[in-house]
Amino acid sequence: MEKLNRYNLNKIKELVEDLSIRKSGIKGVILNPKNEEEFKNLKNISGQIPSKTKIKVKCGVPEHPAWITTADRLQQGHWCKVCAYNIFTFEKAKKLVKKLGLKKYGIEGQIIKPENSLEFIKLTGTYQPSYVPLLVSCGISNHQNWITNGRALSRGNWCRECYIESMKLTFNDIKNIVKDAGRNKIGKDGILLEPINLQDFEKLKIAPSKIPLKIKCGVPEHPEWITDASHLIRGNWCKFCAQNIFTYKSIKNLVKDVGLKKSGVKGHLIKPR
Repeated sequence: MEKLNRYNLNKIKELVEDLSIRKSGIKGVILNPKNEEEFKNLKNISGQIPSKTKIKVKCGVPEHPAWITTADRLQQGHWCKVCAYNIFTFEKAKKLVKKLGLKKYGIEGQIIKPENSLEFIKLTGTYQPSYVPLLVSCGISNHQNWITNGRALSRGNWCRECYIESMKLTFNDIKNIVKDAGRNKIGKDGILLEPINLQDFEKLKIAPSKIPLKIKCGVPEHPEWITDASHLIRGNWCKFCAQNIFTYKSIKNLVKDVGLKKSGVKGHLIKPR
C-alpha cells in the first residue's frame, strides 16, 4: 500500500501499459488526467491517496469503451471487461461445463443460470467474466445444482456429490462396473484381472474411481489393458472391440430383426454357424 501511495502519473502509465499488453495484447492509455498537474488536482479535490484517485483508461481496442478505475485496481490485475469477456464468453462457459462433466463422470454438465449470453453480459457489469456466478448442474437428477464460476471450472472443480460418490466406490462396485461395461459394449462380461481381491484394492490409497484396473474384454484374442472406473463409466472400452463393432451375436440379431421388419418373419444366419 505504501508503494501505491507514492505513485505518480508516470508510474501509473507504466502500470497501464504493462497490464494492457498482458491482458489485451495492445498498449492501453490513460485518457484523464492528461498530465501530472491534473493528476495532483484530482487527488486534492477527491481527498484520495494516489492509489485511490480515479483515472479514465482505454484498453487500445478501438471498439471497446473507456472506463474509470484506480491504480490499486490496476495493481490487482483488473482490466477491460470487454477484453476479458472476449477471452471468457458465455459460449465458452457452456462448452467448458459440458466438457468437464463428460471428462469427470461421463455425463454432460449444464449451465442453468444465466440462461443466455445477454444475461451473462449483464452480470459482467458487476463481475469479471471468469468470476460471473454460474448455476451449474452435473446432469445427475438427484444431485443438487451448485454455484461456481469460470475460474473454478478451469481449475477442474466439479460437483461435490459426484466426487463423494466416486470416493465411496467399493471393490464389488468396481467389479460390477467392469462386468457391465463389457456386457453393454459387446454382449460379454468384462473381467477384472487386477486388483485381484479386496485386500489388494484397499492397499491402493487413492480415489476408487482412479485406481488403475487391469481388465479383459471377454474376447480371448484381445489383450488386457489398464484403465480406471471413471473411464469405464464414461463408456470407454477395449479398442480392439471398437474396431470390430459387429460381433457374431450382433450380426445374428441384425439378420433376425431385418427379416421381421421386411417380411414379418425372423431371418436366420446360415453361415458361419
